[in-house]
Amino acid sequence: MKRNPLIWIALSILLSACATQPGPEPTEWRGGNTSSGMTRNMIVTFSGFNGDQMMNMEMSMEEFPGFVSMRTSEAMGRRKTMQYKSSANIAKLEHNLRLMLRKHGYRGRITFQGVHFTIETTGGGRT
Repeated sequence: MKRNPLIWIALSILLSACATQPGPEPTEWRGGNTSSGMTRNMIVTFSGFNGDQMMNMEMSMEEFPGFVSMRTSEAMGRRKTMQYKSSANIAKLEHNLRLMLRKHGYRGRITFQGVHFTIETTGGGRT
């Protein structure tokens, strides 16, 4: 049986397109505590968001599984830094922060270094 190269090209294009398509978005906060049950002290900084947007995100963060407490340590204009205490691990918190941005329709970039998350707006705040 002779193989048609056009079929193989079309098949490889189709498969590569499927591999790069994002999967379904998760709709629930990722839960669970760290295996040791320890709480973690983290710093979360919002940058470039307006007051209402920051308040919406703070209320969402209180709903995250593992949430213990949160308090503002510094606020100036469109920048706010908070002390966030949680029993969730870092990966779960990062996942929930990304999901939070999507749920509110905010455009943003999340960076993480050590125990400090920075959430910066990228283009107007709403998608």
